[in-house]
Amino acid sequence: MKHYTEEEIERGLQALVLSSGNHRRASELLRDAGYTAIPSGTVREWRRRTHMTRYAELQEQLRPELNARIAEDHDRQVQAYTALQEEALEKAREGLPEAKAGEAANVFKSAAIAAGINTEKTQLRRGEPTEIRDTAVGIEDIIERLRHPKFAGVLRATVLPAIESTATERDDEAR
Repeated sequence: MKHYTEEEIERGLQALVLSSGNHRRASELLRDAGYTAIPSGTVREWRRRTHMTRYAELQEQLRPELNARIAEDHDRQVQAYTALQEEALEKAREGLPEAKAGEAANVFKSAAIAAGINTEKTQLRRGEPTEIRDTAVGIEDIIERLRHPKFAGVLRATVLPAIESTATERDDEAR
């Protein structure tokens, strides 16, 4: 059984985190980068048994980098889907036979959906908003919020009591 240095173990665990827990991909990542080749089964065992705590710490520590990498991947996919949409639209414009134009329209639609999904995933990974919510509220809610102690002395709002009364409707002839 091969013994690994602390540096090799740390690098292997980092590769595993940056590979989203895929031990085969982590092993390939190390090999492709020119580091000590660590069998995927060994990396898997480190995550499951030998170095679980350190793996969890690295997941937390490297999460921003992983999110940034995934966001970049989503950006590339959005660009590829957008290019595919443009190609499909061009084919549809070229006046292809009806069936082929329909196929081009379906490709366009599918690419638009995929681009939208990946755009939202990119925003999510970057901490950007993915939706806009209407937060319109009534005057009573605004006044209630302004009564919070942090606004003390800034605004004095008094809600007057409702006046109870009745009214009788008159005909137009009575005027």
